[in-house]
Amino acid sequence: MVKRSENPKYNKALIPEERNVCDKIIVQKWKHVDTHKHLLNYEDWLAEYKNRPYPILPFNMLESMNFTGEELLTHCKNILRLYNVSGKMLEIGGRGIANHVSNENFWGFKYNNINIENPDNCPRTIVGDITKCDIPDNSYDFIYSMDTFEHIKEPWKAAKEIARILKPRGIVVIVTLFSWRYHPAPIDYWRFSPHCLNFLFSDLQCIEANWDIKNRRTPYQGSSPDDSDICPEDHFGPWEENWRVYYIGQKL
Repeated sequence: MVKRSENPKYNKALIPEERNVCDKIIVQKWKHVDTHKHLLNYEDWLAEYKNRPYPILPFNMLESMNFTGEELLTHCKNILRLYNVSGKMLEIGGRGIANHVSNENFWGFKYNNINIENPDNCPRTIVGDITKCDIPDNSYDFIYSMDTFEHIKEPWKAAKEIARILKPRGIVVIVTLFSWRYHPAPIDYWRFSPHCLNFLFSDLQCIEANWDIKNRRTPYQGSSPDDSDICPEDHFGPWEENWRVYYIGQKL
């Protein structure tokens, strides 16, 4: 039986020296795409964004982005500002409570979320299935999803519905997973590449899609009380190949 480690951080000294050398080489190759580390000011961001040192779709994994959570969030907010998007926001998943992180991060929008349940009994929450929802066409200016698409059984249907309920000129941001441990919530179905997300949202115009490798070497073994997301350990420690992936698109 697989047992949870007593040290969730893990001792990095257990990792062979050869791997440390290899990681340093890879980081040097990635340095040219680590472009948003200090660009939290909109004017600085815009000047660099217009030069576009990264592709709309990556050619290979060396063109991955290296965001922190704050930088990716700021990048998304700057895209919304650049495209002059405001008004109504729908989050896929999430929670409708006033202090929910997405509601606070995008405070300028009139916020709703759609979820299969509403444990907080919140009026902001639409109880429904994003693969077959009752929301009218062209309802939202901005649709956002963070770490939810991997849990949707039929994401191709969700993408069609999102394109349908998004207003013309509206923006959609999908952040999900390319490589991550199994984590049922309630079920973990899928992993995605940037090109896969671009294909799923082929009804929209792709602004940008890429991997984000900021958490690549963060050790995750699982945190569920029932151990449903626990993974086996080896001499490297627990799961350490964590790649997010994101897609930003517009309805024309």
